[in-house]
Amino acid sequence: MEPLVMHEEPSRADQERAEALLQRAMETLGERAFGADADAIAALAPDARPAVESLDMALRLDTAADIRSLGHHESLAMFALLGRRAASLDVSVPVAHHLAPAILDAFDAVAPTVREGLELACLEGYVRGREERVREVHAQRAAEALPSGELVEGIRLLSLAGDHEAEVLTARIEEFGRELMRTDARACVVDLSALLDPDLRRAAAVASADETARMLGVVCAYAGVNAAWREAFAEAGIAPDHDGFHEALGAAVRAALKAAGLTLHRPGPLGRLLRRRATDR
Repeated sequence: MEPLVMHEEPSRADQERAEALLQRAMETLGERAFGADADAIAALAPDARPAVESLDMALRLDTAADIRSLGHHESLAMFALLGRRAASLDVSVPVAHHLAPAILDAFDAVAPTVREGLELACLEGYVRGREERVREVHAQRAAEALPSGELVEGIRLLSLAGDHEAEVLTARIEEFGRELMRTDARACVVDLSALLDPDLRRAAAVASADETARMLGVVCAYAGVNAAWREAFAEAGIAPDHDGFHEALGAAVRAALKAAGLTLHRPGPLGRLLRRRATDR
């Protein structure tokens, strides 16, 4: 069994050497990066330092040429994290492809198997990071597409529709909470009529609207709460007979109006006459 590798704290000389290696690698990358890539590479330097330092330590061991050794476990992890960070900074694919080679070329000699392993770790980290980044962007766009607005003065409506993950719903509801605060709302309606696939996680996310509203002193009424949604709320530990749950949108709106101290009146004969004349124009 291979002995456990214990790394000592780097000396001042080690730190200076790592700094020189890092600077050499960043200069190499800078020659390939332009525009937004150049800014991203500059921001990436602090994240590249652990990769440089861990590799520098691993290459001093007797197992320096064995990428499977314990000595390289940390450098593999640091190169993978570096790739993820590059993805989060939107580094382009061509520049990301040269990220690990630029660091490796800063060293005097790196065994081919070690080089191959570290390049692969960095690229895998980048690919996974890009996948996460794409999901984040899509989730943000999906959340922004869920409409909200004013029903009447003091009452806001949020319409949740489509097939969305719980994280998207939570993000949109958090923004809706800020909207309630900005507009000094007294009540709100959250319409679930067109929101697909009720389940525990979505129900918990949707229920956060009521929690947010309560903290702001706003009454929250839900519309579209059918049997499937009531079951999902029950699984999430929320009473399915909650006073704020309504199946019909009209019932939820009336509850919000009542909470806000407002009432709706049917127009009398004069009101109907004036409306008819306005429509005929």
